[in-house]
Amino acid sequence: YAGHEQVRANYLAYLAAAKLVRRLKIEAIYMPYENYAWEKLTRSAVSKYAEKIKVVAFQHAQVALNATKFFLGREESHPELLPGKLVTLGEVTRDILIRHCHYPPQKLETGCALRQNYTAVGGPRKRTRNNRILVQLWSVEKSARLINFLHASQVHPERYRLTLNYHPCNPLEKLITHLDFKYENHFPQAEGTLEENFRGHDLVIYHGTTTSLDALANGLPVLEVEFDDFITVDPLFAF
Repeated sequence: YAGHEQVRANYLAYLAAAKLVRRLKIEAIYMPYENYAWEKLTRSAVSKYAEKIKVVAFQHAQVALNATKFFLGREESHPELLPGKLVTLGEVTRDILIRHCHYPPQKLETGCALRQNYTAVGGPRKRTRNNRILVQLWSVEKSARLINFLHASQVHPERYRLTLNYHPCNPLEKLITHLDFKYENHFPQAEGTLEENFRGHDLVIYHGTTTSLDALANGLPVLEVEFDDFITVDPLFAF
């Protein structure tokens, strides 16, 4: 049973952290943060066996409402289960963690997105009306549903140019069996960098993906297509 394996892996993380801090002279531990069980158990081991070690964590993932792992329960805000300092992706994320996820403000420090190069962001630009639409895809299931929706909508190709930008982990080959129609190059595929694609389009359609934030930073309007998600996956839910 997969659940038993996960419990075992989490317990091993606790034992490994305990052995590490007892055997080595460590001044600080830097780790990623998504509030997974192994992270809390690692922090718990440090608190028990080497409480003077500084633990700093970096919250590197988006915080949408469906990311329920980030929402602290009543007992989860205990100091022994949280890092000494939690560095967030930015000011907006820090505010979300405090207002919606019940994190102690004194634990949070505003950081930045380590994988982004915002010196390349062009900023707001003059809107064009060439009807060029970039469709930003994400997971296999939802990307296929979005393509099926666009195909069923019978968007006129001479009026609107739709370009699909696939997620690197989920190319067209993974989606093809989930489509309701025979795919024969109905929509062109985006090429080049994300910033280059932004410059070549007037609007971004998305579902769930954080590239909606990049689109806004590049001065493009965005349009979210919602499906029957029980909890919204929109990273812009707080806007």
